[in-house]
Amino acid sequence: MKTLGLVVSLYLLLPIATVGQSDFRVAAGFGHPCGYCLSTTYNKYDIILEFVYGFPADLRNRDRGVFGAINAGYRFGKSENVALQKPWIIRVGPAFVSTEDFWVIERKTLLFASLGREFNISPKVGSEFLIGFPLMVFENEVRKGNYPISWGFFFIDPLVNAGSNFVYLDARIMLFYRI
Repeated sequence: MKTLGLVVSLYLLLPIATVGQSDFRVAAGFGHPCGYCLSTTYNKYDIILEFVYGFPADLRNRDRGVFGAINAGYRFGKSENVALQKPWIIRVGPAFVSTEDFWVIERKTLLFASLGREFNISPKVGSEFLIGFPLMVFENEVRKGNYPISWGFFFIDPLVNAGSNFVYLDARIMLFYRI
């Protein structure tokens, strides 16, 4: 667990080592499929680079999981907010989702394209709403054991049976602080 904490800390703090602090922001929020997530974003001119780490909100209630993404984006629109930033953001980037329970380990690599909107409360504090659609690049499922006999007999879950045909929606609500 200590190793995971160190890796997450380094992952989130990586942009600080390479950029000036005025172009940097940290955020926390919730979304799908990232679940509870933390992100760091570097913004220069209208270009952004974002690192996201989260604990997945898997619809099938897995026990453990991890979400990681790196997004590149572009800001556009009229700078009408208090932070003098363009409020709309288009993001594209790869993401990795891994979930695990007693019977299955599932790993997915996705390519996201999303549109977001920032709402600034002050020049440093605000929120962001993001929605987009992913493209499944790779999916791997490893069965560790057989499901109990009663698993499918008494419990019917259409999402379990949908498998990779289920259309995921990328959506996040984030609160951020600009450093």
